[in-house]
Amino acid sequence: MRRNILSFTSKTITGEIGKILAAGDVNISNADVEKLTGAGDVNIESSYIAETKLAGDLTASDSSFGNLNMAGEVRLLGNCKGDTLIIIGKLEAESLEARILRNFSVKNNVKIYGNIDKDVNIDFNNNWDLNINQKEYRKEKVNIQFNLGSKNKKFQYGRNEINHMQDSIYKGKIKAETFENLCDFHLNFAYEFKNILSIGSLHGEGVLECEELYSFGNINMEEINAEVVYIHPDSRSKVKQVMGSDIRITESFLMDQTFLSLPKSADNKIYKKEASKSATIMELDSIEGDDIVLDHVHAKRVSGDHVVIGDHCVIDCVEYKNNIEISSKSVVKNKIKI
Repeated sequence: MRRNILSFTSKTITGEIGKILAAGDVNISNADVEKLTGAGDVNIESSYIAETKLAGDLTASDSSFGNLNMAGEVRLLGNCKGDTLIIIGKLEAESLEARILRNFSVKNNVKIYGNIDKDVNIDFNNNWDLNINQKEYRKEKVNIQFNLGSKNKKFQYGRNEINHMQDSIYKGKIKAETFENLCDFHLNFAYEFKNILSIGSLHGEGVLECEELYSFGNINMEEINAEVVYIHPDSRSKVKQVMGSDIRITESFLMDQTFLSLPKSADNKIYKKEASKSATIMELDSIEGDDIVLDHVHAKRVSGDHVVIGDHCVIDCVEYKNNIEISSKSVVKNKIKI
């Protein structure tokens, strides 16, 4: 039978463990842990943690995680893996593979509020049966207070704390089946994402490459190259070229089975809400694909097999192979059948 551990002092933990509730520094080595809930710095080596909720800094080497949900800085050494990782703060990884990686929380069983450099208050919703109403853990520059047995399930965190770290928030080699961007984020590291879902601001230099891209916020990239591309038109977006098979830059968004089947941690309602925003005119140089549907777009060149130019577009030149549709509310200066 797995044992549960309650720790308020620095401690080293090994073996098969049920639940760990910690306020203080914890070292976990060669362990298999069902659930870790903590406020403090955690060091993990050659271990598996099925569920983690943490406020503090995490350093792990050659370890695996099931669901990781934390606010703080994460440093991963060696080869680390995870199923669903939600990390609010900096991430540095020598080699990380995850099914889902998300950089901000919308709703969770943890409530965090305050200034990350001053006071941070945390309520954990848990099943511990303890005769303790409140414990407090203090470390330099951070005052963390948590209430054991809290029923508060709301999550609040100042978005500015993340945005101020945007230039260097992720570093290293990071791979994920789905990356969910919910804040202001820079793709300036070695990444390999199969799917990218973004409701925040996504920035980068060079070419953004993935299989499926869904951008409901604004996006600033030199070039986008993906099989499936959906971009909600936004005048703040700056993209020179979009290449793909199925390209849609439209105000309306059809939440089809392709999107619904993508691995993701945020509720589909979150994306549906972002997609319902009004569009503004997006400017691009070139759009090239097989099936292209556009509205609220100003572009120099559009080239595709099947092209639909919807409302509020101004296109200098459209090249099409099979068919073209042009809204009476749009202007196409030149069209060429190829």
